[in-house]
Amino acid sequence: MDRRLIAGCALVWVLSWSWGMPAACAAEPDSSATEIYWMTDIHAAHRESIRLNRPVLIVFGAEWCHYCTKLEQETFGHPQIARYINETYIPLHLDYDQAKREAKILNITAVPCVVALTPQADLVGRLDGFATPQKVADMLTKAMRLQTQIQQVRYHEATRANTNTMTTSR
Repeated sequence: MDRRLIAGCALVWVLSWSWGMPAACAAEPDSSATEIYWMTDIHAAHRESIRLNRPVLIVFGAEWCHYCTKLEQETFGHPQIARYINETYIPLHLDYDQAKREAKILNITAVPCVVALTPQADLVGRLDGFATPQKVADMLTKAMRLQTQIQQVRYHEATRANTNTMTTSR
């Protein structure tokens, strides 16, 4: 194999991982797919989200939903998507028929629906309906960037408030 081709592939791989999500997510999943470690308790997922400072990725689905099954198999079954979710998010799977209260709060009216929330419950991403691995990858990386921006704004506001408190208390 040509060394330039190998070097080019390696560069693309390194750059795609450094941006947070591999560009090759549109590729077909292989049989050794990494499984997502789904949580099913929203309160436990929220506590873990706060503890690890990771967003919660909530997937609303239902057993009777064809596109929910398709999303699970084709998109979340993709090894790079699954690996990225396990390493970066707190994955939470909720049954739409059993989580009516949560669905109403998040304005979920149809399944499948994928929602990303910061540990403080700010909405940073949402996909309604079936989505390809690449579409989910794009949403996941945008949600992580948005969470980072929100945290930076909160940090600067807290720093400014502390500075103002210290100057007025003198």
